[in-house]
Amino acid sequence: MNPAKEVGGDFYDFFLIDENTLAVVIADVSGKGIPAALFMANSKTLIKSNTHKNASPKEILKTVNDLLCESNDEGMFVTVFMGILDIPSRRFAYANAAHCPPLINRDGSFEVLTTTPGAILGFLDDADFPQNEIILQEGDTLCLWEFWTYHPAVLLMLMPPIVLH
Repeated sequence: MNPAKEVGGDFYDFFLIDENTLAVVIADVSGKGIPAALFMANSKTLIKSNTHKNASPKEILKTVNDLLCESNDEGMFVTVFMGILDIPSRRFAYANAAHCPPLINRDGSFEVLTTTPGAILGFLDDADFPQNEIILQEGDTLCLWEFWTYHPAVLLMLMPPIVLH
């Protein structure tokens, strides 16, 4: 095992809420280094601990935002896209806190998933996060991504795609 030479504040996760419900999240924390990594760890923990069977993405993001704002003297923030998939119905509810909108590959053609962006998390107290939803079709591929512009070339980070069968 080799130690990390750099740390930062980007993360993605996907996890089952129950046997029929999948949560997906991708996020990017402001800044670099240890402060960003710590803010990311806190953000990820708050998102996961506030995700439960009856919570919607907009409610989760609102709760996490309010908690982050309580103790954010450094003025850091995080952009987040979060979705919850009801596997049997293929209903995908999602909310966007100023993150890059996902791509959906439907029938071999990529489209940007329509989102209504909300505020960044951790910056504005009592912000709202509009929610959208879509019914995913068999064979749809959802790609959550982000880009970094501080590198000489724009790099993409793709989480493993969700493909419905």
